[in-house]
Amino acid sequence: MTRNLNSFFDGRIGRKHWFFGSFVFSLIYLAFLLLISFYLFESAWFNNLQSETVPFTYLFFVGTLFVIGTIVQIFFILSLTARRFHDIGESGWFSLLMIVPYVGLIVCVFLIIMRGIDGENNYGTLKERGFWEDILNK
Repeated sequence: MTRNLNSFFDGRIGRKHWFFGSFVFSLIYLAFLLLISFYLFESAWFNNLQSETVPFTYLFFVGTLFVIGTIVQIFFILSLTARRFHDIGESGWFSLLMIVPYVGLIVCVFLIIMRGIDGENNYGTLKERGFWEDILNK
């Protein structure tokens, strides 16, 4: 079963699931960052290396993991935010405002405060689903 990447941005999501979904993905990302940081420093300590002499392969591996993890985090947060904007009847492209410093914080507060449109709007109806089904848009 394959899914189109656009399907992650389709539909609507309520305030509660948007907030907790963003929180859960942020915690997973933080744990991921701690894990790769631990790997880097543990490898350097285990091999009795100084921080200035950490081999390039370690840094490249950790840097690659960091970039991949960051891209995945941004993708899922933008997906959740686009569906939240759909819930209030706006275009999902407004989710890109989350990337702009300081503006992203204002957008977060706005999305927490703003109620979704009751019933159906241009983006469909708000379906009552379980937390993970709603977050992963299954």
